[in-house]
Amino acid sequence: MSARKDGRYNMKIGSSAFTVFKYFMTGIMISAVLSATACTPALPVKGFSNITLDGVVAAISVNPQAFGQGIENVKEGYVALIKENGSYTVIKTSGMAAQELLWTKRGLYFSDRDSDYFIGKKSDGGWMSKRKINGKVPYQNFLVEDREGGAVAAFDLGFTDKVSNQLKIIPLFSPQKPYTITSRILSAAAFCGPKLVGITAEENKSDKAHPDIEARDYVTLKDLSKDSGNISVDDSGGRSFNVISYGNAVRRTSQLFSILSERVSETTEKLFLLKWNIISDEKQLIPIMYKDGRQLNLSNAGIFQDRYSLVDNDTFVFAARQTGSLFSIDVNTGVVKKRFSPENLPLTREITGEGNIAYSLRITKKYFYILFVGFGERNGRAHITVINKKSWKIERTITFDQTLSDLLRGGNRKMSYADGYAVDPEL
Repeated sequence: MSARKDGRYNMKIGSSAFTVFKYFMTGIMISAVLSATACTPALPVKGFSNITLDGVVAAISVNPQAFGQGIENVKEGYVALIKENGSYTVIKTSGMAAQELLWTKRGLYFSDRDSDYFIGKKSDGGWMSKRKINGKVPYQNFLVEDREGGAVAAFDLGFTDKVSNQLKIIPLFSPQKPYTITSRILSAAAFCGPKLVGITAEENKSDKAHPDIEARDYVTLKDLSKDSGNISVDDSGGRSFNVISYGNAVRRTSQLFSILSERVSETTEKLFLLKWNIISDEKQLIPIMYKDGRQLNLSNAGIFQDRYSLVDNDTFVFAARQTGSLFSIDVNTGVVKKRFSPENLPLTREITGEGNIAYSLRITKKYFYILFVGFGERNGRAHITVINKKSWKIERTITFDQTLSDLLRGGNRKMSYADGYAVDPEL
């Protein structure tokens, strides 16, 4: 592979490759704690053939990240399977930067640099499959659920002086063949009916771009079907919109939803809800604001949305990545209907200067599962806070032991947690 030329190691927050830049930042966080980790018990590693989902509620990945440390030569990673009481087992993998985990009604899907994995739920406790795939690269872009509850993954092949950036699309455990498309990395993707669509950002070289904003991007909405090209391009009248959302795009039959933002300052973004009808190509960009008319501004560390963020016909839920605060908004008006900051989660302000923490959101039938990982020792142990979707009250907290907490924050390995997180959607 030719040397990377997509800014993977020098990208600024808010740029079109922000979904990769976060792993650069994670690497910086790791380096600060490498020498501070005390000796802890060995990880409870099991071979894949001995794994089931019996009693498992969540899965979390730990991998080498793309921060200039020769990731192509790193040969290992981990997936931790978490039970309700905080106990866990760990699967050792061959590593995958930006590894995604997807849990559907069928079971849990993930990939490493060599193989695809599936762990299903059956009455006998579980069944699993591992399939070796040739020609992979160690950079994953996305992993989304298809219409049948299966999974489709994309891997970033990069680009050279002569070839534009390529993504390899692989339907996992499917008779459908992999294919390659020309596209920059996607910030969000989802199936809307039969179409696999996604959102990326392209460099806006127009003179209309705001002179005070470095990341001059415009949103590109793509049909990711083979050889389909772009469906629509929206340059937003010269305004520069960033894609700061983590997690898959949200879909409802023919509509795709995702959070976008516009920079207010070096550390702050104001939020918008993108609604895109892929049939009519109608697009709406709705400002998100409080009932009193104040614009909702959050840290440029981003927000975390989930494929189930559309909790009913009119309500979209997301979490602030840097504080864990939950927000529900009206999808028609953009008005904040509810905001909730759990008392046992630290740093509940909407904007904070603290940069070495991460909150991740997953939504199930009955609950919001918010994972907290602190990349410094003073942030305490990693844990999952389980919040009732109806009452918006905390029901329980799943706290991890020191060994797993150290693994997630970097510990003494050149790897860490970087948003690979899945929860059983049936809970």
